[in-house]
Amino acid sequence: MSELRRLYEAQLLEAKLDSLNLALKELPVYEEYRKLQAEAAEVNKAAGLLAGRLEEQWKRLKYLELDMQKAEEESKTAQVLLYSGKVSNPKELAQLEAKAGSLQRERSKAEDSVLQAMEAAEETEKSLSACREKQQSLADRLHRLKTQAVLELSGLKEQIREHQQEREKLLAGISDKLLSQYRELQQRFRDTALVPVDGEVCGGCRVSLSTNLKNRLCNPAALQTCEYCGRILVP
Repeated sequence: MSELRRLYEAQLLEAKLDSLNLALKELPVYEEYRKLQAEAAEVNKAAGLLAGRLEEQWKRLKYLELDMQKAEEESKTAQVLLYSGKVSNPKELAQLEAKAGSLQRERSKAEDSVLQAMEAAEETEKSLSACREKQQSLADRLHRLKTQAVLELSGLKEQIREHQQEREKLLAGISDKLLSQYRELQQRFRDTALVPVDGEVCGGCRVSLSTNLKNRLCNPAALQTCEYCGRILVP
């Protein structure tokens, strides 16, 4: 393989390396992973809020149950006294009966409050349970994506390593002068500093080659550049 052909093959490998390095930075799995992380963060936040709300609801329920228990005891005491026969004065009986009725209403109200609080806590528990299920589902998906990303990264890195080794082998046989000229042109043309001749036109700028240049290209040992764009031509 000629020196020019070796350099051209090295350029092709460098283009592949650029593409692989870009793919390494922009793996689709990265974006999906970031979206899942954001979703998981929102779900974790919601779970934290629900857990805090449930804790407060259980505390409130405990206080309400104590209030209900107190109302039950006071209502029972009033009922026992009302029908015990110990109070015979009509006025006192009327007052006791009114108190017993009021305590019964308070007891009923306390029972309703406890029931409502229990229903609210149960709804929060259901929401929290669903939230935690989603947390686990997202955690599993993130784990699978991470595993997938590791495999994809490993595959890309292995390709990069192989291409780099092959490129270095090719460049090892290139003279410093040609390599320097190539690197200079590479600043302008990136991965098309060297281009093949396509029929009778430059493979880079697509301008037709002069007869004189076409004749010079017949000498494989001579380095020829496009008279229009300046790229190195590969016969």
